[in-house]
Amino acid sequence: MNQKRLQNLCLGIFFIVSYLFILPLFIASILKLIPMSDTIYMIVGNFLIYFITLLFLIFYYKDSLKKEWKDFLGNWLEYLKKAVFTFLKGISFMIIVNLIILSFLSNLPQNEEINRNIITTLPIFSVISMIFLGPFIEELLFRKGLKNAFSNKFAYSIFSGFLFGFAHILASLDFGSFSAFLNSLPECLFLISYGGIGYFLAEAYYETDNIFVSTIAHMIQNTLGVSLILLGALL
Repeated sequence: MNQKRLQNLCLGIFFIVSYLFILPLFIASILKLIPMSDTIYMIVGNFLIYFITLLFLIFYYKDSLKKEWKDFLGNWLEYLKKAVFTFLKGISFMIIVNLIILSFLSNLPQNEEINRNIITTLPIFSVISMIFLGPFIEELLFRKGLKNAFSNKFAYSIFSGFLFGFAHILASLDFGSFSAFLNSLPECLFLISYGGIGYFLAEAYYETDNIFVSTIAHMIQNTLGVSLILLGALL
C-alpha cells in the first residue's frame, strides 16, 4: 500500500472512530449538564450526532457528491436495478447466515434488540434515523471514506464489510468485566451477517463509483426491517 492510500485508510478509519466514539462522548458530556428525560436525551443526542456528522461529510465530499448525484440522475434506472439486486443479495445472505447462527444461539444480536425497542417506542424518530439519515451517513463513512485506500475490489469490500459488521455488533459486547466479555463473544458470529451486507454494499459502490447506489440498497434494507417490526407491533 502506497503512502497516499495509507493516508486515505487512516483518514477513513478516523472518521468512523469519530462517529462511533469521539463525537458521542463529546455530545454526551455536554447533554449531561442539561436536565432532561432519558428519552429526550437519546433523541437529542442521536440527532446531534447525525446532524454534525452528515453536515461535515457533505461538506467534505461536496464535489464528488454533486458529480455522483448528476451521474445517478442520468443513469437512474440502471442504478436502481443495481441497488435492488444488491439488496436482494444482502438480505438473502443475512437470512441464511442468521438461521444458521440462531441454531446455535437462542437470541438475536443485542444491536437488533436495541433497534426493535427504539422502533416500537419511537417510530417517527426511527423512520427518520434508520431509513434516511443512518444509511446515507454509514455509506459515506464505510464505503466512500475507505474506497480510495484500496485498488482491489475484493480487499476493499472485505475490509469495508468487516468494519461495518463490527460497528453493528459493538452493542452486543459486554465490556463490564473480563468474564462478561467472554460470555458475550458468541455474539461476534453475527459479524458474518452484518459484514456480508457491508460486503455487498461495498461491492456495489466499487463497481458503480456512485454512493447513491449503495445508499438506496441500504435504505431498502432498513425500510424492510423497520416496516416488519412496526407491523409486528401493530398485530
